Amino acid sequence: MRGCLSTVSYAVLMNGNAKEWVKATRGVRQSDPLYLFLFTIVTDVLSMMLLRAEERSLLEGFRVGRNRTRVTHLQFADDTIFFSNTCAKDLQTLKSLLLVFG
Repeated sequence: MRGCLSTVSYAVLMNGNAKEWVKATRGVRQSDPLYLFLFTIVTDVLSMMLLRAEERSLLEGFRVGRNRTRVTHLQFADDTIFFSNTCAKDLQTLKSLLLVFG
């Protein structure tokens, strides 16, 4: 695990010239196996936030199918599609959720 977190070095460019190399001691790189698990946990939190907003009637989404199931978002791999009414209230709610999530 320590190797995943501490084997990366960065160089900062200033006016196009690389300065001293800085060895990373904390953080997770995108190619680390741990990254996929962390990404899944984080996107699950976003999904729960959207579902709670829908339950509280803050976000409506759209209805599909014979039983008129409400859909506020779809997630696949690292993509998320949001569905919302174009009313200012729903769009402001979605914007607020994304700001909190960020």
